[in-house]
Amino acid sequence: MPSLFKSQDSKYFLKTAFKVVSVPLITTLLLAYSLWMYVELNYSFFLANGFATGPEMKEAFWDSILMEQIDYIPFLGLFFIAVFFLGLFLAHLVLRPFTYVRNMCEDILKGEPVDSEKGFLNARKLVVKAAMVFFDYLNKRDKSNDEGEFDFPQELEKIHSPKPDGVFYLQYGVFMLILSVITILATTFTLNHLHESIVEVAIKMLKPSTSLNVFLTSQQDHLFTIAAVITVLTIFLYSSLARGIIREIEGVSYSYLRDIRDITSGDHSRRLRPRFQDPGQEAAFAINQVMNLFFPEADK
Repeated sequence: MPSLFKSQDSKYFLKTAFKVVSVPLITTLLLAYSLWMYVELNYSFFLANGFATGPEMKEAFWDSILMEQIDYIPFLGLFFIAVFFLGLFLAHLVLRPFTYVRNMCEDILKGEPVDSEKGFLNARKLVVKAAMVFFDYLNKRDKSNDEGEFDFPQELEKIHSPKPDGVFYLQYGVFMLILSVITILATTFTLNHLHESIVEVAIKMLKPSTSLNVFLTSQQDHLFTIAAVITVLTIFLYSSLARGIIREIEGVSYSYLRDIRDITSGDHSRRLRPRFQDPGQEAAFAINQVMNLFFPEADK
């Protein structure tokens, strides 16, 4: 991705990366609020069981709990940075077939031999299949100068609505599984470490009792509930994000197919008109340039 921030698709790269990083940001804020309530509840219990009162004692209590937790803040920052770059990589996966189409168009515009090596995954993408039909149409028309009807592939002819992209479902599923597992493991580690800190303070500051043991045990159950809520929320948010990205890609890919189908049926004035935030804009503009090259009179 050397030209990431110079390309017209850079907005999509950044938008996708910020969407992906927003999920752990939301869950982290929820976790921080839950832990604040958890520690406050523990402090109230400690006061009721003989813990010394006063602002200085409360400050000392918080320091003893959070002292080791603060050491992990740099790792949290690195985690967010890593997730952001994973979001950029996800956008790269989304745009890869469009980049392939754009590169082929640029070869045609330069008069160079077209690299038709699609690769296994690209070959299964709807937008690549549609583009290959488009290039085949131009090639046959250029060689024979035939204005007759073009035999559009039956497989694509019968598609009249956005088609699910099974390859991207698999890629995104693996991607989100990795992120979810990392998020869940980090959450579990943080909660367990916090509970251990609470137990250490309780042992040092309070007299052992049955009520203290019961309280600490119940608090551990509450932490498990917090971890479960964070897990469910993480999966829900990533699933919602997946739904939005996949619907967006399916819609754009179908619009490519629809417009190319019109072009091959003789509508040479047709041009691809992506919306402002659609992915694959550079590929659409490249196809339009090829259309202007082959059918300049239709663009007037």
